[in-house]
Amino acid sequence: MKVAVIALYPMVRKGIISIISKDKDIEFAGEAASFNDGLKLLEKTKPDVVLVDAYLGAKDGIEFILAAKDRKLLSKFMIMGFCGSEKFISKAIDMGVEGYVLREAYPEEILYGIRQIFRGKRYYDADLIDYIHNTHRDDVPHLTSRETEVLRELAKGLTNKEIANNFYITEHTVKKHVSQILTKLELNDRTQAAIFANSIGLSK
Repeated sequence: MKVAVIALYPMVRKGIISIISKDKDIEFAGEAASFNDGLKLLEKTKPDVVLVDAYLGAKDGIEFILAAKDRKLLSKFMIMGFCGSEKFISKAIDMGVEGYVLREAYPEEILYGIRQIFRGKRYYDADLIDYIHNTHRDDVPHLTSRETEVLRELAKGLTNKEIANNFYITEHTVKKHVSQILTKLELNDRTQAAIFANSIGLSK
């Protein structure tokens, strides 16, 4: 898999490059220090996964990802950042960014996140989920009791069939509940629903 690194500071770029260079399955696609140079790099090398810093000077990592998607670039993205901005983190989740890793994460966590994203899954640092949970401990979605129960099961990673068996309902009914949950919470898919449920402690 081809991986690119977009970060303003040389120390951040070199640190990440050092980590990914140790994985024989990763081909380093290049690095860039600015917003525009990063977009040019992606257009030229077409990496599978892009690690982009949350801070890129005048613009941020989310703006970079939006610009890349506007250009129809097919790379998947993992933001590197801190737990400091709940609004920024929530925006990343809402727009479907594939991953978010903390800068202080261990090398094996970063590599695991890259592999998960490459395989079509999502990866959000566990400490990040804890942060959102602590920030929004009292947030309760406007769902029916059954929808809340289904959301709790989604957070556990259960399939529609498993949820149906647990509640003695049909898979079709579960699909309807999931659809309502996504609509009410303005989420794109069940992965985002699971992240949301964990963020408010619903899975506990």
